[in-house]
Amino acid sequence: MSTNVRTYRASITVDYRGRGHVTVKVWNPDAPGKSLKPWQAYVDYMLTGRGDTIRFSCHDRRFHIREASQSPGSSGGILYDTLGHAGASLGDPAGTNTITFACYALPTSE
Repeated sequence: MSTNVRTYRASITVDYRGRGHVTVKVWNPDAPGKSLKPWQAYVDYMLTGRGDTIRFSCHDRRFHIREASQSPGSSGGILYDTLGHAGASLGDPAGTNTITFACYALPTSE
């Protein structure tokens, strides 16, 4: 991860169609069209249970999730915990689901 990145956005798409797959994209909102790679340096995720729930977080614990949304929505919405992780039930277990969120650097004490 680049040390000068203070904010980045990410999307995780879970596509259950066909054989199923997950696509993760990470980008700097100040440099549109420029992907941050490898995405594993920026985002963690885990599908849980039967694959109908996702937990996600910013990889570097100095960052915190904000502005999370999902499409399609689910009745439970996005749930945040105190460790900087979030989770959601996926709304379409037979189609495509996308979680989008921002990671912001926490203030440092100097």
